Amino acid sequence: MLNPASPDYNTLLDFSLQNLRYAGPTDQKPVAIVIPQSQDQLVDSMLCCGKGSFEFRVRNGGHSYEGISSVDANGKPFVIIDIMSLRKVLGGCAGRNSMG
Repeated sequence: MLNPASPDYNTLLDFSLQNLRYAGPTDQKPVAIVIPQSQDQLVDSMLCCGKGSFEFRVRNGGHSYEGISSVDANGKPFVIIDIMSLRKVLGGCAGRNSMG
């Protein structure tokens, strides 16, 4: 987990940001960036956010030109859960894959 004091925080936050409009100093940034290495860590990260009253954004290496996963306009603290290290996440309703 990286927080704003971590040396690699800004690099990881900005590496996939395609629209520099959302890289401004006044844009609210995540309180942490988590890169789970397993499905269990992914689930634990989501549950931890819920217990801590943090919203979370799931990011898969980027591709959000609008910056939806990188910044927040509503003023609520949030965490980015970047699943770029996961090859497959199984789950969903009735045994269907949510992402595969």
